[in-house]
Order: sequence, then C-alpha cells, then structure tokens
Amino acid sequence: TYVADIIGMMDELNLPKSVFFGTSLGGIITMVMAAWHPERVAGAMINDIGPDVDQRGLDRIAEYLGQGRSFDTWAHAARDLAEINKSIFPDYKLNDWIAYAKKLYRMNSSGRIKLDYDMKISEPFEDKGGANDALWRALDSLKDVPTLILRGELSDLFSEATAQQMLAKLNKAQLVTVPHVGHAPTLQEPTSLDAIAALLQRID
Repeated sequence: TYVADIIGMMDELNLPKSVFFGTSLGGIITMVMAAWHPERVAGAMINDIGPDVDQRGLDRIAEYLGQGRSFDTWAHAARDLAEINKSIFPDYKLNDWIAYAKKLYRMNSSGRIKLDYDMKISEPFEDKGGANDALWRALDSLKDVPTLILRGELSDLFSEATAQQMLAKLNKAQLVTVPHVGHAPTLQEPTSLDAIAALLQRID
C-alpha cells in the first residue's frame, strides 16, 4: 500500500512526476514505484539498499524495529540506539546519538519515549536475506532514469558487490560511497549533499 499512498498523494498535489529519495525501505519502495508507475519517476536516489540485503544487517535492524520498546529519557533512548548501532556511526558522541534518537523516536501521551514507526515496518525485512529476483526486475525500470546509489562505507546491509551489480544494470546511475558511516547515511554528510546536488542537476 505504500506505493498506492504515494500515488494518491501525488495526484492530490497534481504532481505528474517526482524525484524519489528512498532510504532503506524507502529505496525498495522507489524501485517498486519505478516498476509499477515508471511514468511518475523523474529521478531516483536509493540510499544504502539494494535488491539483495545482507542478513547481518537485517539481524541488527530486527533488534529495535518492531519491538515497541520505550524509555524514560532521551539519554536512555540514545544509549540504546548507540549500543545496537555503534558500528555504523563510530564517530558519534552522546549528543549525536540524542539528536539521532529525536529523529526516530517521539514522546507519547504517557511521557514515554518510543520509536516513531509503523511497528509493522519490519515485516518487509523479515526473511529477505539473499537474492530477490522481483526487486532485480523492478530495478530494471530505472535503467534509463537518472539515479544516485548511495552506500555507507561501513554498511552491514548493502554490500559493495550488490552496489556494483546495480550500477552495471543502470545506464544513468552514479554510485557514491559515503565514508565512515554504515546503514544508512543520514544525507547530511558533505559527500551525500554533493552527490544529491549532482543528481538534481542531471534531471530535466
């Protein structure tokens, strides 16, 4: 239903085409959008995800997605995030983790801090390690679409081999590796910002 929701929103806003930015699950949705509605996709940025995903990254994500855990303070939420994800942002300090937590969590009506997610968001990632033929076919729909593939250098979900396979299939793609981060680049890194600017310049 994600794709249907996006199409409905585009129609409501009278947007015939858009440039799609997709991180993780959003990148999968971008590939599916291109397959189902290629006429609506003017360009694509796929952030640290591909048709094949690595199991070790799925296992890490499963530690916090869909669990419904809650915390007393932002510091507690940040420390929990850091414990699970310290390998993907090795340079982060506590203040960085608190800022990151405030992007992922919200305070509920009871004053508890909880992940601000649809708790079913983990379902597309369950048992999806290894090749996914349907997504490789969906990726073909981006063959002639200006596309940016971002990969975190330390990513445990999106391998360099998969990124190179994607690059080989797409005529108008650029692959950029964001140094010293894992899954997923925040899009605030200078490398990410420069790559996004270059993508937008390539789109009519």
